[in-house]
Amino acid sequence: MIRQLNPREVKQLDLPPTRPPPNTPSGWDFCGWDCLQQVKVLVGEKGETKGVYEMEAVFKPLQGVTSIMMVWLFENLHRDAVYAVDGKTYPMYLIFHGVDHLFHTAEPADKVDVGTVFSWNEIPLTGCLHNRLNEIPLTGCLHNRLSASQPWSCPRSRTGYLRSDPVQAWGTKFHTKVNMTITRFDSSGIEFIAQEKNPFFGGSSNTRTIVNTRHTWTETSSGLVLKTQQAVGLMEEGSDSSFDTSLIAPVTNLIIKEQYLDKAVNVPKGNITAAAWMAALHYSQEYGNLPKWLPQMYSGRTRR
Repeated sequence: MIRQLNPREVKQLDLPPTRPPPNTPSGWDFCGWDCLQQVKVLVGEKGETKGVYEMEAVFKPLQGVTSIMMVWLFENLHRDAVYAVDGKTYPMYLIFHGVDHLFHTAEPADKVDVGTVFSWNEIPLTGCLHNRLNEIPLTGCLHNRLSASQPWSCPRSRTGYLRSDPVQAWGTKFHTKVNMTITRFDSSGIEFIAQEKNPFFGGSSNTRTIVNTRHTWTETSSGLVLKTQQAVGLMEEGSDSSFDTSLIAPVTNLIIKEQYLDKAVNVPKGNITAAAWMAALHYSQEYGNLPKWLPQMYSGRTRR
């Protein structure tokens, strides 16, 4: 996900006052690279794509998760739910990822469908480091510059930021605060886009899509196979998925990249590749963990 070119920065009140406890006595047991059967990252500055980056992650089968559950998840992610670990009620978004997530809304809230606007707010891989020799106190995740396939790792001991934490602790970390509009939602997937309006884009509305996130799934005998795809960069006028290849695209994509990274201290300077791999691992932690809580929550749901 990406902030707007005129970003809405995370505020103190955006952070949750409390968080659900970890899902194991030894800390958060999140999925990692082991839950993915395939990850692919293409970066524009390397000539691999016409956008800023493309990321695709194919998950190993999610046992016990069904298509109906995935639809229900997106329909209710902005609501509260009972957390099985302690029997208390929390925003489902915090149960979805108890460390990185801040808050999530849907507008309109009564029915999620094509046209609904999701607000995604998070600090992905909270406390990540990009250099093992230059550690930042009270952080958790590590970026290994020498690894081409597993450039981030996270220990169970890390915890998420709270509203009571000083802004100095989290204010310079990579974060996301963005509105994305659903363009497709059915029993086999969901797709949502972030758009930006700028006279520089040209066209009739001066509005272009700059991010496309797509989750598609298929039920198999081994479990639900999920594919997550994310494309960041200037899209053609009237398109939500095809990158612009005109003369304005390189300059615009450079702006998008810089705004996306926003000089975050926990991402290697200017390293959009590291940020793309960060997105891949964050998605693995979110969706790879669904078998551990979604089937149980769905079976005990209050029907809507």
